[in-house]
Amino acid sequence: MNTKDKTILQKIKGYCIEIAKTHEYFRDNIELFYDKQKGFVYRNSITMPILQIGELAKSLSGEFITENDNIP
Repeated sequence: MNTKDKTILQKIKGYCIEIAKTHEYFRDNIELFYDKQKGFVYRNSITMPILQIGELAKSLSGEFITENDNIP
């Protein structure tokens, strides 16, 4: 694995940790998450890291993707 891929994966891991901490902060309150008027803070706190993960994943090398084809 090259240095760029390692850096990308470390950033992705950081965003995954942020998502987990956000769920902890909101106590995994599914009702709040889906509440149309009050849940936007919870939802936005989760969706931004997910978007960043998607953008980072597009930058992984072809070699990494080929070697790790078991990752969806």
